[in-house]
Amino acid sequence: MANERISFFDLVPFSDAEKHIKSPAQLKKIFIEGIRKNMLFYAANQTDKYVHMIRWGYEEVDEPPQERRFHEKEQKMVFTRGQMLSISNVDQFDKLFKGVLNEIDLFKDIEGFDELIEYQQTDCLYQIHADSKLLTAPSDFKGIGLSHVFIRESDLERIDQFLKPDPAAKETKQDQREKALIEWLKDKDPLVVRNTKKKDVWKELQKFDGRVFNAGRDTFFKKQQIINFQSGRKAKQQH
Repeated sequence: MANERISFFDLVPFSDAEKHIKSPAQLKKIFIEGIRKNMLFYAANQTDKYVHMIRWGYEEVDEPPQERRFHEKEQKMVFTRGQMLSISNVDQFDKLFKGVLNEIDLFKDIEGFDELIEYQQTDCLYQIHADSKLLTAPSDFKGIGLSHVFIRESDLERIDQFLKPDPAAKETKQDQREKALIEWLKDKDPLVVRNTKKKDVWKELQKFDGRVFNAGRDTFFKKQQIINFQSGRKAKQQH
């Protein structure tokens, strides 16, 4: 995801929609449907930050687990207070729903980089490796709650539709599978999943819910918009 420059003219606080939410179940429904439909959620960066971003590369090795992960590319960046950080991965929504989302969790998939360097994600590593490097300390990354979340104004109507579905509409097999996929993804590292072959993800999904993932692998992956599988790095988009 690019480091987007978004104006307040484009956004409204999520609280504009939250006042219509009557239960945690409805909030969860909005998150699930937002993930499935690629609805954009954002949180404002709360302080100026100097960060060290990395992109992972992979290479095969002879010893188990037959691959090695390394820093393929690194870059230091400045994020100013008020810049919008996207909330897009299932694990991010899961933490937001549980009230434990942190700004560190949002420094993902930015301008071709995967995440913050390891020692900027935990205080103990930061003290060992980065105390003199002027990077923003992990303890200075703030917690993110619903009051910090923004959505595009045009999505307010979509949220209303999520809360008032057509009673005549029937849930399709694809609907069932996408909801099961989101449930499976909650405790998974999205970077690892994106760099896994589709055939291997499908095998794991069959273990998770063999009833809905009994057949139709290619059609499911072609239609779903939840995982953007990587190509040209560890995994290929075939299979």
